[in-house]
Amino acid sequence: MSISTYTTLKAQVFAFSGRDDLSSSFDTIIQLAEQYIYHNSDQPLRSVDLISTATLTTVGGVNSLALPSGFMGALSIMIVSGGVKSELINTSPASLGRNGQSGIPRKYAITDVIVFDYIPSGAYSIELTYYAQPAALSLTDNTNIILTKYPSIYLDGCLSCVNKLSGEAEDSEMFYQQMIRGIKGVIRSNRKTRHSPSTAATNSRTWTP
Repeated sequence: MSISTYTTLKAQVFAFSGRDDLSSSFDTIIQLAEQYIYHNSDQPLRSVDLISTATLTTVGGVNSLALPSGFMGALSIMIVSGGVKSELINTSPASLGRNGQSGIPRKYAITDVIVFDYIPSGAYSIELTYYAQPAALSLTDNTNIILTKYPSIYLDGCLSCVNKLSGEAEDSEMFYQQMIRGIKGVIRSNRKTRHSPSTAATNSRTWTP
């Protein structure tokens, strides 16, 4: 059976684990697995499949902007002023150097919002390129690009969680490490594709997860 939806993933997770008694806990298993996949401390998944864009607008006198849903990290932020597009400089919150002055932002930092060095003096268009986490898998949102392209990552993540819930720490770690190897493989493949001669000729800029 191919794995491409919530339902087929659930069937294969319990076929592999033999723990269909945990079927009623599958939504919790998915939640934990997606935390492993996208937010683990070893190698969280960041791939070209997750790159998204959003156009935001600053508010005069307000020094921050809300992050879009699913935000996992900025790749670039461009600001448009007078028809001219410029890239803002990314810096840490500690070194942002906010001085309370009003003007056109030049730098930004990410906290739980986007924070600017200058308080925007008006409504500026902000073009954000970022990594976006897909909506959580469920019976309603029953598939996403990562499950479709890399089902083994979801399967290993779920099996790690099933074994963790079952008290099988060694098996949980084995499947977790398999998931990490799968994620690293995706990232290596992305890098090779983006740095190949065919893509170098058409892309003036590359990003490395």
